[in-house]
Amino acid sequence: MTNSLVEFLTAQFNREAAEARYARDRNAELPLQLRSAGERVKDMYGDPEPPEDEVNPADRMWWLAKDAADWIEQHGPERVLADIEAKRRILYLAEQLPKVTASTDMFDNHRDAWAEVLKQLALPYADHPDYRPEWRP
Repeated sequence: MTNSLVEFLTAQFNREAAEARYARDRNAELPLQLRSAGERVKDMYGDPEPPEDEVNPADRMWWLAKDAADWIEQHGPERVLADIEAKRRILYLAEQLPKVTASTDMFDNHRDAWAEVLKQLALPYADHPDYRPEWRP
């Protein structure tokens, strides 16, 4: 485990958290707005259940709004922030390793295991220009 990997992960988490907070603050009502738009389409054009033979544009709009609202609620800013907090706690635990490990052999084994954990955390950022090949698990 290298400090540069921890620094890289910290920078990615900071960026993602800032983006999630911005999205949350700017678009707090987006799922509600999408659902409301979908309901207006339903009121204007009827039930969104597609007929057997053809799906009309209004039905497509209703389903798109519903699917987008559902996705945002499940994967939106609050979920991203919770995920980042969990990852930050993992980083914190990894950084505490030298402070809590008494024997050198035990330290080496734990250090190697934590290094692999951090490499796994970094894997989603493999396409980032600062990602290093030696971080690949």
